[in-house]
Amino acid sequence: MLGSSALEIAIGVMFIYLFLSLICTSVMEAISSILNKRGKTLFEGIKNLLNDPQFTGLAQQIYSHGLVSSISEYASDKQKPNRLPSYMPSKILSSALVDILSSTGAALNPCWSQLVADRTSALARAQDAATANPANADLKAAVDAAQADLTKAQKMQSDANATLNQLNQAVKLANEVNGPDDFEKIEAAAQAFSKALDGGRTLAAQLPDPLENIEVGIRQHVPDGHTKDSLLLLVVKARHETSAIKDAAGSAARRMEAFETQVNQWYDQAMDRVTGWYKRWTQVVLVVIAAVAVSLANADTIMLVKVLMDNDTVRASISGAAFDVVSAAQPAAMGSASAPAAVDPAVVRAEALKDARAIDLPLGWNLQEAAFRQPTAFPSTFAGWFLKILGIVITIAAVSLGAPFWFDTLSKFVNLRGAGTPPGQQSKSAPRGTAPK
Repeated sequence: MLGSSALEIAIGVMFIYLFLSLICTSVMEAISSILNKRGKTLFEGIKNLLNDPQFTGLAQQIYSHGLVSSISEYASDKQKPNRLPSYMPSKILSSALVDILSSTGAALNPCWSQLVADRTSALARAQDAATANPANADLKAAVDAAQADLTKAQKMQSDANATLNQLNQAVKLANEVNGPDDFEKIEAAAQAFSKALDGGRTLAAQLPDPLENIEVGIRQHVPDGHTKDSLLLLVVKARHETSAIKDAAGSAARRMEAFETQVNQWYDQAMDRVTGWYKRWTQVVLVVIAAVAVSLANADTIMLVKVLMDNDTVRASISGAAFDVVSAAQPAAMGSASAPAAVDPAVVRAEALKDARAIDLPLGWNLQEAAFRQPTAFPSTFAGWFLKILGIVITIAAVSLGAPFWFDTLSKFVNLRGAGTPPGQQSKSAPRGTAPK
């Protein structure tokens, strides 16, 4: 019986920790949502990854790209500024980045002027040959073909120059942006850059090696720094991985696949660090919220242990509520030694709050004079205040571990307590008690 009581005391304390953690976590998530903290943290992470601290370069172009802006809140409502997306899959970022680098690289590629020079020389040679043999119809046809090739090359060079002018205009507008809240200037820069990308895509389709366009885009469009160095290294790795492929067309396609895979991995590694930034913020906020909630609730761990030790009814009642929560969230867990990983947080929250309302938990401050000997009363001695503060500090530290931790721990203890008992029997036999005030 002594071991069973000790287990029920531990379960009771953990249930209260879980209850308070759920409240604090909900408040923290509400604050995070209102501040769009996930989106802002991701935004800072991408600016850092793309070496664009002023948001006037590659990061702005990524966020303005259709693939990214389409996953932002209010993307379809031009009257509202887009809310920063809280999550960006690596495939979306890599596709947008490849499109930007390939399109700008095609516009910046020096091959167009070289192509015009080569076609001009070819036309001159064809004309010389036709002049030497004016009766030769094939040579005359060769002149016509060379002239058509030159005209096409001149058209592409003209398109490249026009695209380059649009790109320069977009860069100029982007440099005028004063942060992510400068919506009008961001929209103007985005529209100009979109036109430049359209021209660049048309040019890129005329070139046989997409990775070459990307390399040109990296070298000429990306500022010097860690982003440029990293992307050039990824280009080298992509070429090295596909060097054994002999087919030209297949090799070009495989090089692009390899490069996109490298970009995905590069981005995912950076997002691991960004996730760490967000977790550190949530931990600090959770501790602050826990300190306020625990102090207001008088959730003194030392007092809670004493109440559960002295009151069998409350102890059994809370233990039964804990069984109900675990059983509702993990029906399969009740016959196993450990809780399965798949848990619906909404079910845990709803069941815990429902059972907490059904039980008069030993929480709160009793300010009545006649209750000075009750556990929830204000301490009247220095030793009493010391124990009270110590107990509250212990609870704050416990609650700051978060609801998932306490649900997993509670599940293990409840499963241990219910070993050999048919599912539901403990909760049915546990009376709902009233805590002393």
